[in-house]
Amino acid sequence: MTLVHTYQTADLILRQHNRELALLNKVGRELTAMLEFDKLIEHLLQAVTETLGAEGASLWMWTEAPPPTQQLACRGFWNLLQDCMIPIALTLSAGQGVAGWVALQGQSLAVADVAQDDRFYAGVDKLSGLQTRSLLAVPLQGREGVIGVLEIMNKKEGDFTQDITLVETLAASAAIALENAMLVEELRKRTAELQARNEELDAFAHAAAHDLQNPLGRIVGFAEVLEQTFETLSPTDLQHYLELIARNGRKMGKIIDALLLLAIVRHEDIQKTPLDMAAIVNEAVEGLHDEAKATQAVLVLPQRWPTALGYAPWVEEVWANYLSNALKYGGRPDEGIAPHVELGFTRPEDMPSTAEDDDSLPNRNTKNQTPRSVIRFWVRDNGQGLTPEEKLRLFKPFERLNRAHAKGHGLGLSIVLRIVHKLGGEVGIESQVGQGSCFWFTLPTVFPATETL
Repeated sequence: MTLVHTYQTADLILRQHNRELALLNKVGRELTAMLEFDKLIEHLLQAVTETLGAEGASLWMWTEAPPPTQQLACRGFWNLLQDCMIPIALTLSAGQGVAGWVALQGQSLAVADVAQDDRFYAGVDKLSGLQTRSLLAVPLQGREGVIGVLEIMNKKEGDFTQDITLVETLAASAAIALENAMLVEELRKRTAELQARNEELDAFAHAAAHDLQNPLGRIVGFAEVLEQTFETLSPTDLQHYLELIARNGRKMGKIIDALLLLAIVRHEDIQKTPLDMAAIVNEAVEGLHDEAKATQAVLVLPQRWPTALGYAPWVEEVWANYLSNALKYGGRPDEGIAPHVELGFTRPEDMPSTAEDDDSLPNRNTKNQTPRSVIRFWVRDNGQGLTPEEKLRLFKPFERLNRAHAKGHGLGLSIVLRIVHKLGGEVGIESQVGQGSCFWFTLPTVFPATETL
């Protein structure tokens, strides 16, 4: 009986070992074939949890900060009891918790009872909903060292000691797959950036070839007229041609300034400070005095402005572009209706609790704040309004709507988009045909809220 029992036990162990190897081989092939980072993490955590008969697993990876400020960030947590990934927004300093210790030491660690191990950090349990009793932590060895840690929690039967070699083998495949996925993700990011740069270069070429060509052509034409007829021109005609040359020269200067600003905003780092919005708006309005007078526009401004965070020269540029746009498109000249332009803001407590409809966010900032942490500033006009198709074309570099009475070089809204995103906000529009348009942008608010006259 003893011999038979021993044989049966050995056979069971061999069968279990073969099953684990087969599963390990299958999971390893699947991991190396996956190139989407988030899906790879979810598949890895789910597979290792089920393979070991555990209740959960988590993945920790070093942040991009250089040592010694580097931290371990939780990139995923699989809770078998809830059968889903749990978002864990948590970082550990080097050496903190079991994961931090394993990442620094570069060696695996099985803890049979976390209550008896001083290295265990219970903060993760509060966020994951899983009460950790035991765990196994294995370093992820990348091409140039440890890139992270794989943790498995609460083995249902037995302990993790016998699983160390199995998980280390799986972790080796996982590390390769993760690094490959990160390379692919970085390549996609760089490709998107390169595509955006190429589009901007095309747009710059368009501006130089088309928008600058028109005023330059006029300048050359008027100069040739002066050259050929200078001696026969009256002082009045001479003054007229000189004014036309100067006007088109100034127009070229504005186009060049806009192109430079569009390029500078991408690379220049600025520090956000509390804004005197009343003074900024007044400067923008004063700069458009002649345009407002020529169109007989009516401007309506609030008596007080809330204080937001930003960079004053750039925010003034945003207001100037929105106001210029309202003066050009606002009103209905064909019907004898002058532009009626209203400026205003929406406080954080009055912001919607959810994002606006997609058509009001033609270009969403993925790093935007929540509605409660921003102030929305807006410019509303009484123009003809925009169709859904026209709204989709807004805020793109050098895009200009086909309106007969519209002037300008199409840079304004693309500058607004880049500035506001750089300042941590969003841009958008609410508009319907025949009901005018409301262009808005958001900026981080200042707590406690203050107001300026």
